[in-house]
Amino acid sequence: MSRFLDFTENDIDELIHDLSLGIYVFNSDARILDANPVFLQIFGASSTAELEAQKAGELLQLRSLAEAVDLSSNNRVIQEFEMQIPGKERVHNILNIVRASRDVPTGKIYYRAALVEVNDRMVFQAPQPPDGLRDALTGSFSQMYLGEFEREFEERLWGCIVVHMDHFRQYRDRYGSELAQHVLVRMSRFLMRHIRAEDAVVKLSGEQFVILLGATEISGVQRVVRRLTNAALAQEPTSFSLGAASRVSQEALIATIQRADQSLSRVRVLERPPKRMIS
Repeated sequence: MSRFLDFTENDIDELIHDLSLGIYVFNSDARILDANPVFLQIFGASSTAELEAQKAGELLQLRSLAEAVDLSSNNRVIQEFEMQIPGKERVHNILNIVRASRDVPTGKIYYRAALVEVNDRMVFQAPQPPDGLRDALTGSFSQMYLGEFEREFEERLWGCIVVHMDHFRQYRDRYGSELAQHVLVRMSRFLMRHIRAEDAVVKLSGEQFVILLGATEISGVQRVVRRLTNAALAQEPTSFSLGAASRVSQEALIATIQRADQSLSRVRVLERPPKRMIS
């Protein structure tokens, strides 16, 4: 390792403090077991006992986060949970990053996490598309990517999950096009957080996405469906439906997508008023 990366414990502590990283550990019962001073400061607490009294676990929706982690896959990190935490002096805009690990001697699962506080200068926008393969609003792939994916996996398995946002047009009529666009962006990010780096989220239409899973059998597709379903209750602002399918024989990609679309079932979420994204 380079000597420039040879950090002392004091260096790491200072870096965590300068970056306003709130480090904490919690268990499957959504109980916070330990936390660093930055985390305590965000909640205006002096100990983990005070955090429990303030119901910090409920504010952070830790039980739902724990359910969203799939230990059977390599995707054990949940990133970019955009949250607002009310503090004593102001509201904190944060990203919550969680990693799960199993304690070998006991078999129990613990979650190590970090709250990254962001300021108003940090802009949460979808990346601008470098070419026609990206949707300009959401940052997900455009329909042009379907052909690229099909050529790459021409002779192999694939799976897909169709995501249909329920009553999206009524939502847009009720809250306006600006908030409706924000919901589309949030949905795109939500889907991206819960897939592997090599998988893709594609925007099909105004209220429909498809997740493309390369070299994946139906069991792997169903694992992603369960992960999305568990995570949706705590994170999604509006209800949606999922339908899944894997490739049969040498069928075309559009045929797999159509079969997934025919098996849609609704995913339950908590009803929430819409929020404007940080800008």
